[in-house]
Parts: sequence; structure tokens; C-alpha cells
Amino acid sequence: MKGSRHDIRARFVTVPAPAAPPRNVIVAACWLLAAAAALLAPALPAAPKPPAAPATPTLAEVLARSLAARGGSQKLHAVTTRREIGTLALGVGNEWPFIVEHKRPRLFRMEIELQGAQLVRTFDGLHGWQKQPQAAAPEPLSGDDLHNVANEADFDNALVDTSSKGKAELLGKETVGGHDAYKVRVTLLSGDVFDYGVDAVSYLPIHWEGSRLINGKPVVFES
Repeated sequence: MKGSRHDIRARFVTVPAPAAPPRNVIVAACWLLAAAAALLAPALPAAPKPPAAPATPTLAEVLARSLAARGGSQKLHAVTTRREIGTLALGVGNEWPFIVEHKRPRLFRMEIELQGAQLVRTFDGLHGWQKQPQAAAPEPLSGDDLHNVANEADFDNALVDTSSKGKAELLGKETVGGHDAYKVRVTLLSGDVFDYGVDAVSYLPIHWEGSRLINGKPVVFES
């Protein structure tokens, strides 16, 4: 079998180069190519937006949420009596159990156990008395003692009906016992200044701090 032979001849013709297109034509062509590429290219998912930082609540929002977290104003004001049990600590080794009873609007009674004896303080909304363990009868309170017991007799504390009790301000956020809390400072009409820590998640009050005058000197208490 003989192989076949193909005789291929090519003819080259010189063609003059076309004139360069005007610049505006080149720009238009590039824009059309880019637009076409954008239309034909597969759509890419948009990059996820970072989560927005939670907005810091206003003072009014902190107070309103704290009120709601405890059941709301109507339920709080429906409570007429309250009993508290705790420990009063005035330095290492000086700790005494106490019982406090409240009744609306400003009735107050506190009993402190002092090594088998009782110290009793009461307030009727206007006057206060104190019964020392060694005293035969109660004695009326006056001065700083009367002022302090009047503050202690507030049934709801200054985070309820705040505007009628003084002026509040939001001082920012702090850490209280491992929890983020909003610090609310209330300056009472009497001039006393109390700081409250309101949990940033539950909005329940988790800390209180304030000073009281004892024998003419301010002593800081916290709860």
C-alpha cells in the first residue's frame, strides 16, 4: 500500500494594518466587556456583616427594665410586708445575724443578735426608737440615728419611684461579683448618695452601696 502525498501550498497576502480606534471607542469597549463579564460571572454571596454592638441602654431604660424584672410597678406596690434575714458585718470577727421587717408605707423594725442579747431599732414613719441590750426601756432616736433609720425604712428602695425620691444618673458599666452591671447613682432629696448595681442581663439589683453617718463620721455600707 502506497502512502498518499498531499501538496499544500499557502499564499500569504499582506494586508495593511487597520487604523487605531479612537480612545473613546476603546474606553467604551472596555466598559462593555466589564459589564458583560459582570453579567456572565456567577453571583458571589455577600460577605456577612459583623453583628452590631448592643446599644447601651439609657437611664430610663435601665430603671424600666429593672422594674419589669421584679414584676412591674403594680405588683411591687401590691406587696405590703417584707421580712429580710441576713448578717451585719463590721470588720473581721464582728458579724451579727439580723432580722428586718418592713410594712408600708414606712414602718420598720430591726433585731440584731449581739452574743445572746438583742439590739432593737424601730421606726413608725416619723419617729424612731432603739432598745439597747443593757437598757431597761427603748430610747428615742435623734440626729444621725433617726436620719439613718428613716432611710432604712424605705420599703422599695430608691430604684422604685426614683423621680419622687431624688435624682438618678447612669455612671456606666462595672463588674460586680463576676457579673456585668449598670451602675446607677441616686442622690436622694435628703442629700444622701446611694449607688446601685443593676445586672446587665437580668436587670435585677445585685449590689447597693452608700454611706451613713455614725457618731458624726461617714461609714460606707454595702449589700
